[in-house]
Amino acid sequence: MISLSGNDKQKKYIPPGSEPQWILKNDFFSNIKKQAETETRQGRLVIIAAIFMCTFAILALRLFDLMIIHENSFTNYKAELENKSVKLSRSDIHDRNGWAIATNIPTIHLYANPSVINDSEIVINSLKSIFPSIDEVRLRKRLNSDKKFVYLKRHVTPQEQIKINNLGIPGLDYEITEKRVYPYGALFSHVIGTTDTDNKGTAGIEAYFDKMLTSGGSPLALSLDLGVQDAVHEILTNASNVYNAIGAVSVVLDVNSSEIISLVSLPDFNPSVSIEPDDKRRFNRATFGRYEMGSTFKLFTIAMAIEKGLVNLDTMLDATQPLNVSGRRIDDFYPKRKWLSVSEVLMYSSNIGAVQVANKVGSGSQRIFLDKFGLLSALELEVPEIGKPDYPKRWSLSNSATISYGHGIAVTPLHVVAGVSSLVNGGYHIRPTFLKREHISKDEFKRVISDDTSIKMRHLMRLVVKNGSARGANLPEYSVGGKTGSADKPEKGGYNKEKLITSFVGVFPTYEPRYVIFVLLDEPKPRDQKSKNKTSGWNAVPTSKEIISRIAPMLGVYPQVDQGDNKGLSEFIKAELNHDKVLGRRDAFE
Repeated sequence: MISLSGNDKQKKYIPPGSEPQWILKNDFFSNIKKQAETETRQGRLVIIAAIFMCTFAILALRLFDLMIIHENSFTNYKAELENKSVKLSRSDIHDRNGWAIATNIPTIHLYANPSVINDSEIVINSLKSIFPSIDEVRLRKRLNSDKKFVYLKRHVTPQEQIKINNLGIPGLDYEITEKRVYPYGALFSHVIGTTDTDNKGTAGIEAYFDKMLTSGGSPLALSLDLGVQDAVHEILTNASNVYNAIGAVSVVLDVNSSEIISLVSLPDFNPSVSIEPDDKRRFNRATFGRYEMGSTFKLFTIAMAIEKGLVNLDTMLDATQPLNVSGRRIDDFYPKRKWLSVSEVLMYSSNIGAVQVANKVGSGSQRIFLDKFGLLSALELEVPEIGKPDYPKRWSLSNSATISYGHGIAVTPLHVVAGVSSLVNGGYHIRPTFLKREHISKDEFKRVISDDTSIKMRHLMRLVVKNGSARGANLPEYSVGGKTGSADKPEKGGYNKEKLITSFVGVFPTYEPRYVIFVLLDEPKPRDQKSKNKTSGWNAVPTSKEIISRIAPMLGVYPQVDQGDNKGLSEFIKAELNHDKVLGRRDAFE
C-alpha cells in the first residue's frame, strides 16, 4: 500500500506491480513540478521586495544626508545656480528732474553645455540661420570645449528665443539677466559713458561710480537737465553741419553752484550700441580735449591786472604798432592802429593790448593767478576722462606774452567755463560737478578775486557783446555778456593759419549772473563758399545766441529790461568802485 498523503483517511491500496500505472494515471510528477514552480515564484518575489527595500533605504539615507547633514553645501550649490540665472541690478541714472537717462531691461543670454551636444556643426549651422553675423570660428571653439557652460549669444530677443526653441536642440539653455539701456541714445553719451557685456562701467559716470551703481541702491541724480541738453545738442549738431566742423563742444554751467546743466561733445555715439575702444567718437572734447583757447584768455589777463590795481577801465595802451617780444611779432587780427583803453582792448580783442597788460602784472604773478583759477591743473570731476592742461615749464617773458591772449597754453573747455564762472559769480572758485547739489558747504567756496573785480568783468563782458567782437550774440532781453576766441591750430613746426579753433564764452544775465555758456567749433569752414570768414564771430557766436534764446526760458531766465544800461550801474563803473559812494557793491545789480 502506498500513502500519497499525510492523512491516513486518504490512504489508498494499490496492488503490487500496479504502482507505475497508477503514477502515470494520476500525473504524480506534474503535481510535484507545479509545487516547485510555486515555491520559485514566491522566492523571486521575496528577492525583488528585498531589492526595493534596499533601494528605498539608500535613497532615504541620501536624502537625509543632503537635507540634514550637508544642508549648507546644498544651499551653496543652489545659490550658485541662482547666481548663474539672475544678475544683480544696476542702479538707474537720472537727470536733475528725475528722468531716467540710463536704466536696465530684462534680457537673456544663450548658453550651451557642450558635453551633451552630439554634433556641434548642426548647432553652428542652425544658429547661423538665426544670427547671420555670429562668429563661426569662435562658436565652434566653444562648442568643442570640455566645459559644461559656454556663452553662445548675449542679449537674445524674444523673437530670437522662439526660433532657437523651435530648433529643438538639446544642450541649449538661457540665463536670465539685465541689459543696460540709454533711452535717449547719444544725447548724454560722453557724460554717462558705457558699460561692457557684464554691465560693468567702462567710461564716464558709469565707470566712475561703478561700485555704487552695482550695489543696486537708489538712482544716481545728475546735475544735467534733459530739456536743456536736448536743445543744446540739436543746435550744436546743426551748427557743426553748417560750418562743416570736425568737432564741436558746448557747456552750460550754473555759476552759483557750479552744477553742469548741459555738456555736449561732437561727434558722439549711442552707448547702447557697442563700438570699438579706439573709435574717435568716444573722445570727450569737453573734459579731455585740450585746446589753445585764444582770446577768451584775455578775460583772465584783464581781471588779474584789475585785481592788482595795476589798471582801471580807462587805462590807455598803445596799440598803434605791432609788438616784438623775444623775436616774436605780435599783432591784432583786426588792427585799430590807435591807443585803446582797457575796455576797448577787450571789446576789440587786441593782442597788443593784452600783452602790455600782462607785462604790467609780470610772468610770475600771471602764473600764480591762473593757477588759483584751476587753469594749470586737472579738474576734479566725476568722470575718468580728464585732460591735464599743457603749458610751458619755463614761464618766460615770451610765454607770458602769448599766454595773455590764449596761445602757448592748452586747457579743456570745462577749464574755461569754470574759470569764467569764478570771474562773474562774485569772485568764488567752486569745483564743477556732474552731480545734483542740494546744498553747498562753505568749504566749497574759494575766493579768487574781489566782488569789485567780478562786477567790472561782468560789465566788460557786456560791452564786448553790445559793441565789440561778439555783437552777434547780443540778446538785450537776456543781457548777455561774453568773449570771443579764435586760435590757429598748432602743428609740428608752428601753427596752421588755415585751421582754427573758434569759441565763445558767455554769461547771462550779466546784471545778476546765473549761467555761463561755452561753444567751441573745431576747424569750422565758411558758411558761404565765396566768403573767407571763419573766425568766432561768424560761427561760435551766432550758435551761442541761438542756444541762449532757446534755453533761457527753460532755466527760468525770462526777458526783461537790460539792467546793464541802468543809471546806477553806469555811475558805479564810472566811480571806479569808490567805497565812499553811497552806492554799495551789490546794490548796483540788485
